[in-house]
Amino acid sequence: MNRAIAVVLVLSFAACKPKPPPKPAVGPLCFVETMTQYEAEENVRALKPEAWFALILRDYDLWTGAVKRPVHDCAGQEVRAPELLGECVETEAPIKMKPPHALTKEDLVVTKGPGNQWIVWIQVEHLEDGEAVGPVALAAFSHKGASVNALGSLRAKRRRARLRLEKVGQTPVLVAEGDCEKDDPSRCKSAIRVLPLRNDYFVNEPLTLAAGEQEGQCLGPASFVTQRTERVDLDSGWERRFEQTSSLTFELEQMTLHEQVVASDADPRQPGVPPRLFRKADAERTIKIAPKRLAVSGPSLWVGMLRAAGALKKKEGRHETIDRGNLPPVKVNVPGG
Repeated sequence: MNRAIAVVLVLSFAACKPKPPPKPAVGPLCFVETMTQYEAEENVRALKPEAWFALILRDYDLWTGAVKRPVHDCAGQEVRAPELLGECVETEAPIKMKPPHALTKEDLVVTKGPGNQWIVWIQVEHLEDGEAVGPVALAAFSHKGASVNALGSLRAKRRRARLRLEKVGQTPVLVAEGDCEKDDPSRCKSAIRVLPLRNDYFVNEPLTLAAGEQEGQCLGPASFVTQRTERVDLDSGWERRFEQTSSLTFELEQMTLHEQVVASDADPRQPGVPPRLFRKADAERTIKIAPKRLAVSGPSLWVGMLRAAGALKKKEGRHETIDRGNLPPVKVNVPGG
């Protein structure tokens, strides 16, 4: 890319402010007067990645694409991999960063948001598990300039990342969906992470049980695998394959996670013979936005199925109950009887 052209584009964002100001009492988190008007959607879509980097990141070097560590957003907040606190600290996957890299267009995700706003994610840090970490912002343009109205740190799948805003009650919720790496050892295909928007910040909040004896127990981050498979070797020499599909829907006052897990058996010595169905289970979990947390109606069906490793403990007519250790049991359909 012609560096002279890039300089002109970025100067319209960065030249008129030596340092991003602290958050004002009223107004956007960050604001930049621009020499060019960007109100039209086609003009915003034509912006160079360097312009977005200069708007949202502090200490971004136009010439090298490097960002000074530790990374800070335009409001001066440190950008870091979200870490859940208290009982949740052990439930988030370990953070293994790749070496720092120069930012390119591949590190930018821009999606049209509500009204004249844009959802922007800059993937500053790459993780070894196929995720990325970086600032996520809600930006808008007017005849006066560019403003950043919300900020946060997002950790999500970087491959084919898609962003959107939903609303649960009066709370906007950022939805970040992406595909897992093709060689993901967990055989994950895609995953979703959700962040409520509270007081101009996208907040990483844990999932906790909503009710019952274990009310408040942490179940981990608000991250959901939507497609994955797992295989378990059986004593017979056969292989049991678990397949999960999930979808997340948004309603007036809650989110609903629809889960289905199918277990089938196959003989690896006869690859041409179709697998036979062993068990099929369906479940729905509701997720409501509570103060400082997301309250979920129950634990993951997938976790329970794998803990049981396909072993059924108690039969009840056309259903069978899987014992899930210290988790509530779950009933599954028994095909053919």
